[in-house]
Amino acid sequence: MKRYKAQREIRKVRKTKKEKFWSGSGKFFLVMIVLYALILGINEIVGLGQDQMDNFKAENIEITGNEILSPDNIKELCDYDFKNSKTKDINIEEIAESLMKSDFIKGVSVTKRLPRTLNITVDERNPIAFIYGRGLNLIDDQGFLMPVPKIKKSWDLPFISGISESLGKLGEKTTSSQALRAVTLVSHLQNNDNLTLGLISEINMKSSRFFELIMIKGGAKIRINKNEYEKELYVLQTYIKNYLDWADLTQIEYIDLRFKDQLIVKKKT
Repeated sequence: MKRYKAQREIRKVRKTKKEKFWSGSGKFFLVMIVLYALILGINEIVGLGQDQMDNFKAENIEITGNEILSPDNIKELCDYDFKNSKTKDINIEEIAESLMKSDFIKGVSVTKRLPRTLNITVDERNPIAFIYGRGLNLIDDQGFLMPVPKIKKSWDLPFISGISESLGKLGEKTTSSQALRAVTLVSHLQNNDNLTLGLISEINMKSSRFFELIMIKGGAKIRINKNEYEKELYVLQTYIKNYLDWADLTQIEYIDLRFKDQLIVKKKT
């Protein structure tokens, strides 16, 4: 009987110690062991994944924002050996710097998307007119001069003529005040009156006092003061929308808006 009681006491003491262990430091140690095992496992997986990604090459180059330059043009401008370069080693700053050397790009973003993708987003310049200076060139809405690219594209743009000043260098903003005034006029038409702009084939800047716009059908000339062009263009827009007989367009010699509160239409004789 005494032996049975002793064994029961021993079991009771062991149970008490076991309960104290799991309710105290034992539980803490178990949690730490589990966490340690998890960390080792995660590090192993990350390390394996990193090793695999380190071997990936940029096989997929996604290009957006381009209309003038083709994807092949842009890849060539990057001047980078993508086929033999690992994604992680590609220098995106170097690529962006190379792209910004193009006359047709005013901004660029280059990012990597692991494991195999390189994203290139370009902000191309917006040509708004042709202009002649040591050959036929393009000019954008900021007065930046560009060569005409050798691509299959139909350019529905007016031609700026009558510039007596030097335009400056290609790949830079024009130094001609006459050209910049013409750019201001075209930009205004783009933003406010696409109908009239679509009828204009040429903007002659020869006169110091007025713009001479030449229409696409019949070559009718529209004369507006350089200092009052916004108001006079609004009058012209109203006339074209509401009063112009399109059948008679080729018979018009000129439309003159230079005189206050008057719109003079002279037909060919």
